[in-house]
Amino acid sequence: MRRIAPITTILLAISAGCGDQASPDYKGEPLMTFQGVLVSKYAEPLPESDIVIAWPDWSKGDGVSAPFASFARLPVDATLPARFSATIFDPPPETAYTPVPTTAPRLTGPRYSSAVILLARKGKEVTSTSHLSLDLALRDPNEAVLATFDNYILTYVESDGTFEFEQEDGTIIEGPHVTKGYHLGRVDSMVCATAYDDACIAQNISFGIPADSAWEGCVSTTQTSTTVDVPLDTEMTLTIEDPTAPPQKPPLCDMPPA
Repeated sequence: MRRIAPITTILLAISAGCGDQASPDYKGEPLMTFQGVLVSKYAEPLPESDIVIAWPDWSKGDGVSAPFASFARLPVDATLPARFSATIFDPPPETAYTPVPTTAPRLTGPRYSSAVILLARKGKEVTSTSHLSLDLALRDPNEAVLATFDNYILTYVESDGTFEFEQEDGTIIEGPHVTKGYHLGRVDSMVCATAYDDACIAQNISFGIPADSAWEGCVSTTQTSTTVDVPLDTEMTLTIEDPTAPPQKPPLCDMPPA
């Protein structure tokens, strides 16, 4: 299957010129600048890769999920940390907008789409965010996606308006007001332990497991995520985690008083 050519226009080498008349390749006013640095906590070198901004293609979806078939690809240097920058002049393609459900409960309001940010092997087609663990993906030259970056969300809203939540009984709950254009959000996540099973930990230690790792498999955790709007010209840090690193012991959650 051939990859659909991107409608999103990317100017990778930003240059500016002055003059009274626009040049034939003038793209118009930029809608946002996408910039940052790619860093890695993994010791293994990476193959030639691109940072990929991927929009869903709902023309091939089932109304619940959709493959990704429209991309903006930003080449990055193999030597990390590596900087990247792009100027986006156009909204996402028509097929990227999330379809409005026909049955309640449903979200109504301006059309919008949210992109995923990936690291993909150069020259490999991407249709999904799924991928092997990085250490396995690097061994498989056919693996397209090497990593996903979930700590940022790029969303485009087609027009100003207010989101509303229509309930099954017809009740309308007013949601947030939104403005037309691109919006960048940083997702701050925290994993904490709701409880440690002391008996389980003691048993692991009795089996000869070191005390500093005996907690593994003996903990119940919860994750909280908060999305914070950030300026469109925010310099992002996209981090490739080391999948072979030992897991970090989560702190105890701040439990509300009983």
